[in-house]
Amino acid sequence: MRLSLLFDPAMKTHDYRHVPAARTFFQRLIGLMGRRDRLFLFIPRCSAVHTWFMRSPIDIAFLDEKSIVLRVEHEARPWRVFSGPKGTRSVLELPPGSTVAPADAIHTEDQGIL
Repeated sequence: MRLSLLFDPAMKTHDYRHVPAARTFFQRLIGLMGRRDRLFLFIPRCSAVHTWFMRSPIDIAFLDEKSIVLRVEHEARPWRVFSGPKGTRSVLELPPGSTVAPADAIHTEDQGIL
């Protein structure tokens, strides 16, 4: 899976074009568990995630209906549950050390399904 990531610091926007989306119950349940080939995952219609069975920390961005970052959990450690703030409509799981910050805009191919 290729990932195209564009970040415009002046506009504070990120463009994630080749990020897979977890649409089914099973895809959401598994998430990034045990995956070494995939570092990013977009989870539409979601406000909480878990890091059970994860081998290492990840960054978690909670997005509103306009794909604006509400909160970021940096270095979210394994075996935890993370809930987004009020207004969370989707989640983006990222590699640790990402540059995503609150108030940034996230653009994905799946924006229409938020």
